[in-house]
Parts: sequence; C-alpha cells; structure tokens
Amino acid sequence: MTARALRVLTTKGSDDVSANPYVSILARHNAELMDVREFSWRQAFFGDHDVVHLHWPEAIVRSRSGLKQFGKTALLRLLVAVDRLRGRAHVSTIHNIETHEQGSAFERATLRAWLGSCQTRIYLTRAGLQGAGDDRGVVIPHGDYAEFVTRYRPDAAREQSEASVGRVLLFGMLRRYKGVERLIEEFGRIDPALGLELVIAGKAIDADYERQLGELAAATPAVTVHADRFLSHSELIETVMHSELVILPYERMYNSGAALMALTLQRPVAATGSPSLLELADEFGAGWVQALPAELTAEAIVAAVTALRTHDRGAAPDWTAREWPAIAAAHRDAYRTAVADARAGRRSSQHPPSPRP
Repeated sequence: MTARALRVLTTKGSDDVSANPYVSILARHNAELMDVREFSWRQAFFGDHDVVHLHWPEAIVRSRSGLKQFGKTALLRLLVAVDRLRGRAHVSTIHNIETHEQGSAFERATLRAWLGSCQTRIYLTRAGLQGAGDDRGVVIPHGDYAEFVTRYRPDAAREQSEASVGRVLLFGMLRRYKGVERLIEEFGRIDPALGLELVIAGKAIDADYERQLGELAAATPAVTVHADRFLSHSELIETVMHSELVILPYERMYNSGAALMALTLQRPVAATGSPSLLELADEFGAGWVQALPAELTAEAIVAAVTALRTHDRGAAPDWTAREWPAIAAAHRDAYRTAVADARAGRRSSQHPPSPRP
C-alpha cells in the first residue's frame, strides 16, 4: 500500500513585484514530493493538513485596517492554541532574525507565540542558526532564481556579457537599516576619473525616506536613485544584468535574496561583512563575493571593484550545494520530523528567536 503524501499548508508565493520568488519556486518543487496547499484561515482551522509552514508570519497578520490586523493577529494566536491541542505541526522559515518594521506589542507577542509553537524552524544559513543557538533549528539553504529568470527573460542566458563596466547597483526594498545613505555619501567621494556610477533602484519604505534619498542623490553626480516603485520582473533582471557589480551595504545581514539574484545572473556581489556573508564568500569564492567593512568607505568600494575585476572567478557561480530537488527533499524531511514531534507532544527546550523591531 502506498503511503499517502504529506499534506503541507503554506503560502505558495505570488507574481507580485514586491514578492520574493523564492517562495513560489520552493512551493513548485515541494509539490513534486508532497501535497502542497495554499494557506488560508479557513484551511488553517478546518483543513486536514499535517503541517502549517509559514515564511513571514507577520505578512499574514498585517493589514492597512487596524481592525482587520487585530483580527488576523488574534486568529494566529488562536491557531497556535488549537493546533497545540490537536497535535498539528508548525514550521517556520527564518527569513529575517528581526522583523523589518515594528508591530504592536500584541503582534510581537503573537509572533513569539507562533515561533514557540514550531517544532522545526528553518534557517537559510549556518551562521544564522549558530547565532540563534536554536535547538529546533535546521539549515536548508536558499536556491537560485534561475527558474524565475527563465520565466520572465528567457533570452537572459544569451545576454550575460552585456554588463556596463563601472555601474554599481543596489536594488530592492530600500530600508533605513540597509546603509543606503552612507553608500551614497561615500560614493560621492570616489574619484570621478575611475568611471564608477551608482544606480539605486527599488521602493523606499516610505515617502520621507524616498525624499531623503532623492536629495542625497541630487547632490552626488555619480549617483542615480529611483526609489518610487519596485521594478517589474523583466526590468529587475535587465537592470541586474547591465550592472558590473551589485553592492549590499546593509548594517546587518542574515540572508539576502538580492545577493542570490545577482549571483544567479552571474553578477558579483560586494556586501558588508557578517558571518552569513563570509559563509557565502567561502561557498562561491572571492571572485563572486567580496566583503566590505562595516564602516563603509569610498576606498573600500573601489578596492572591492578592483578585486572583483582581477579575480579569476570562472564562467558562473557553482550552485551544487543549493540544487532545488535537494532543497525540497530537505523540507520534506523537516516536515516529517515536525509532524512526529507534534504528535508526540515534543516542544522546544528553549525560547525561540524573538522577532524584534
């Protein structure tokens, strides 16, 4: 008799320009091994799934309506209590050690309760798990974005040589912790004779920050900022391909989809040093990933560009350790462990990593 497929309730991702394609790629590969179902509150309470897997739990409770947000947050608290009684497994992927924006005290307590209810918590880097010291943590690395690129720019593979020499790119959601202001200021100190230009393309977290970045860029001739919207998928791919280097001056970095998107498109990355960044550099090599100092300087930017130009890095990054079929199989194993622990009533022996503003 064939064993029935594991039933997983999760978010399958979306085609929205603000969404991380990782989620939809993972869901498609997981569906080859499991019965993957789209998360909804109705399914969460009345479905017959084995495990609930959330990526950004804050995303399913937040709303522009304060009343709706309170209601969704209360539903998550209720789900934690109900599933504990019925022995249903919970899994969460730790995409960020800290939530990006501060929520209410009720939301923060609810997110802690959700993470505490998880029999398994998935980390994307070894450094992240080691830093958290999580006894319910497992490491499953982030795969590449090749499927996303092929879908939206099927001709991308033939255009890999079209990088614009001297163009340095920062893209994505522009938040204050990402060190964007310091990057602009230091870029303005670089000798124009070196022919470097900085392009910042993405969506500022709010109108005040968009205005601040625009004012800084206006005073720096070598810097161009477009901070009013997310790029379309095809625009994003083209913009990355036409850069020589992707720079990530984040004040803290646990995992970066932007870095992995750049590497997928065969563009090297320079990022501020962190255990996770050093792990990435060790995996892909100094020709693809360069560490920047925490206190970013113009000299460090120039040195990173020079180093990446002089390293022999090969035709493309090696993704052997991040193949999607293996990633899906690792998720199946994590779910099975979580289900067994939930049915046995086993819980973490320590407090989970706490989402903080």
